[in-house]
Amino acid sequence: MSCRARLRALLVALTALIVSTCAGIVEAAGPRLIMIHGGTLSKPVILDDWQENIDLMHAVAEGEEVPAKELNSRPYFELALFSGPYWVRYVEDGNSTDALNSESADQRGRFYPAVGEAAPIIAYDVGLAHRVGPKGVAILSRHGVPVLVESKSKARLAWALGVVSISLIMFTAWLIKKRRAEQIVEPERRKRPSHQA
Repeated sequence: MSCRARLRALLVALTALIVSTCAGIVEAAGPRLIMIHGGTLSKPVILDDWQENIDLMHAVAEGEEVPAKELNSRPYFELALFSGPYWVRYVEDGNSTDALNSESADQRGRFYPAVGEAAPIIAYDVGLAHRVGPKGVAILSRHGVPVLVESKSKARLAWALGVVSISLIMFTAWLIKKRRAEQIVEPERRKRPSHQA
């Protein structure tokens, strides 16, 4: 084998080693468990698929940054992220995720579902808020987390339109009833003989 061939083989081996090492580091960097709770959820949702959690974190990290003012008065769900070797062992030892307490989380945040034209967002207690990409939205949706909620202004508009519609129907019914009553009274007046002096 020539010197160049050995050098190429060495480079391929080193590249493979580096890639496999980096993949292990990336996997270890993602939260092992993610708890979503509060809001309209009747019970916490636990994401326990490590690869799925990493995919969700990538969908957030790749999303556009969002200014904090966009989060004002939006509905949200609480997030609790459980990372590190303790939580890896916790899952590997077969411990129940039902026993998780959000207070034990290593990091916290909020998931803001899409509202009207506003995109879904994840904001961590430390760091910036980011839009959640389509892959992340699909992961949350698959686990039963509401990813779209109705805008309060749309709900109010729908209510107002409903009230106006009912009012118009009632007014139309009243008008029809009044016209019918007038039509009944008018022929009776014609039938009566007129009293002339």
